[in-house]
Amino acid sequence: MRSLIVVAMVVAGCAARAPSGLTLLPPERPADAWIASARTHLAEGRRLRAVEGRAAARPALDAALFDAERALSAANPLVAEHLLLRHRLRDTFAPLRRPDLPAAAVWIEALHAATEARSTLHLFEAQEAITVAAERLVAVDRTAGWAAADRTLGQLLSDLPVGNGLDLVAAREHFETALALAPAYLPTRVLFALHWADRAREADVYRHLLDEVAAAADAPPLAGAERENAAAVETARALAR
Repeated sequence: MRSLIVVAMVVAGCAARAPSGLTLLPPERPADAWIASARTHLAEGRRLRAVEGRAAARPALDAALFDAERALSAANPLVAEHLLLRHRLRDTFAPLRRPDLPAAAVWIEALHAATEARSTLHLFEAQEAITVAAERLVAVDRTAGWAAADRTLGQLLSDLPVGNGLDLVAAREHFETALALAPAYLPTRVLFALHWADRAREADVYRHLLDEVAAAADAPPLAGAERENAAAVETARALAR
């Protein structure tokens, strides 16, 4: 069933921008199941985005966003309701509490990844929601989602256009914070390379980050992030060829 926001935005002629998984109806599965599914799609979408490009990644990243929105609806229906009803964003994310953070973390990551794979315009339109939600995560627990808030802000500030949000100094600080908080989560290094080092034209940093990921192939598994770490290693090896 399409969510209320999709129906409303179709009427408004903006369906291409609409989130598709938010719902006021009880989700069919618990939040944890939606989170796991979203992270599986996100891992594959990131790999495809890096190796094959935006078009190849869109289906997986759209699926990740759908599942992440369902996770958010299941974890905190009030936040989903506020998003659907277009409440002020700071009021929307204020109800997020510690138990909701895994869903919120994958939501901001999927929202960034899916919109970036669409176009700079889509990303620019999602910028405020990503930023406000990430700031709420930082306020409650900066480590949530293996430092998802800092990792996502690092990507966002690297991806935005010059004069419209690009800030490579702040972006690098966010990536370095994410690495310090969750060093075993390998996608951070891959995303640091692809978003910041590539945009900053730091070829040595780019290669060093990917080499670190490739060398971590035999590291102990990180519970809950096994697929994401495996996809990160696969991506690093593919980019090294």
